[in-house]
Amino acid sequence: MEMNKSMKMKVLFLFVIMFFSVLYIKPINGEAYTSKSINKEIKKVSRQIKVLTKKYNKENKGFESIGGTIINYNPFIVKGFLHNYYWVKNPKRLSSYVTLTAGKVKNTGKTKVFYDGFSRYTCKVVIAKKTNSKLTSKISSLKKKLEKLKNTKRNLYFVNYTNVSLIKGAKWNVKKEGYWLYRDAYKQQVTFSSSKKSIASVNKKTGVIKAKKYGYTTITVKANVSKKKLKIRVHVIPAYIKFAKDVYEVDASKREKEGYLSVDYGSLRNNISLYIEDTSIVSSAINTVNGVKFVYTGKPGQTKITAKIMEGVTATCIVKVTDFSEENTDQSQTTEAPSEHAHKMEMRFDEDYHWQECYMCHEIQNKEKHNWIFNEEESEEPTVYDEGYYCYYCSECEAQKTEIVPELEN
Repeated sequence: MEMNKSMKMKVLFLFVIMFFSVLYIKPINGEAYTSKSINKEIKKVSRQIKVLTKKYNKENKGFESIGGTIINYNPFIVKGFLHNYYWVKNPKRLSSYVTLTAGKVKNTGKTKVFYDGFSRYTCKVVIAKKTNSKLTSKISSLKKKLEKLKNTKRNLYFVNYTNVSLIKGAKWNVKKEGYWLYRDAYKQQVTFSSSKKSIASVNKKTGVIKAKKYGYTTITVKANVSKKKLKIRVHVIPAYIKFAKDVYEVDASKREKEGYLSVDYGSLRNNISLYIEDTSIVSSAINTVNGVKFVYTGKPGQTKITAKIMEGVTATCIVKVTDFSEENTDQSQTTEAPSEHAHKMEMRFDEDYHWQECYMCHEIQNKEKHNWIFNEEESEEPTVYDEGYYCYYCSECEAQKTEIVPELEN
């Protein structure tokens, strides 16, 4: 049986409605908004609040709010905040009859004297009015809805994390870790994209960034309603660990024989393995929130402590135990210089130079300037809309640098 013309039109009409409903954005509380219709919705909610507020004011005309301390229940006497007294009729109409006296009352113009056995109080006689809780609840919910709608239209900002450094292999959630300036702003269905997915990819909906390869990339956060964009600079770096100082010197004569080594590290796991070269000088070491805590025996001398993270990267420092007591002052001043030793060199570098340094005596050798090589794969050319950046690495050490290139003139 063939469909008649009217039936075909109905089916086509339903299909069109379903198609356009998919195109709508659902930002908050399951409500569908587009960038154009949200202004209309804000006006509608504002108008509803205005009408209900006018109704509330009309119902409560001639009534005033009451609050204070209940000093008697029968009759119901309230001591106000300004030391004025109320004799309340029908007190059960108040919203919090037992503990508080929140509610509305109307002055009758009459007064009564209340005597509690010690003092006499001149009280205003008032009539309590039952609060329209449904009306106040409706106004409150509409105000919250209006605030969310306005937040949806506002710009999307980050206070923190406009620049992020991530260890290769790490994950970072933009929505959870980033601090959003406007509450509920991110609920307007934002989308995420990465300029270089080979370096760090990002989930289009959830905002989870995954660091894949060393280098730089830009994560773009786009709000589908306000059409605002936010860019986050992501730098994928290798795992690292380093002590704040190369040598830590402690006093052997101290009663509490313990100290802390300040250490900075970046790893996929929040744990450090510690190794002590000579346990007769430093007996134990453990990683804490305040740094690496070590306990020494009091025996003068020095030993090396090595810290290692999951990725295999290590850092070393020297703990030197010296007796600073008065009886050993003269002796320490006449101590002979240590005999020569075999240098154990480590590569060190700063912004301009790299060199070899012995971690025991800190002798520096082969100090040279960096030999910068342009990294074309990780660099990005500027456009008329966005700034670019040029990446370089040193051919002799692990030093890297980045130069920001301004946007091109239109």
